[in-house]
Amino acid sequence: MGNWEGGQRARLWSVLENRGEISEDGVLRTFDLVESEQLADLRNRLVIG
Repeated sequence: MGNWEGGQRARLWSVLENRGEISEDGVLRTFDLVESEQLADLRNRLVIG
């Protein structure tokens, strides 16, 4: 997840792992998301693509 700061720049907040769908009622789907340590060295840094 990140925050676009304009142009080609974004700040990385965190990386989430999707552990699968928890529930689905035909309209709303819920997923088990947990914060991952992947790309942790880029957390809160400005990433320029």
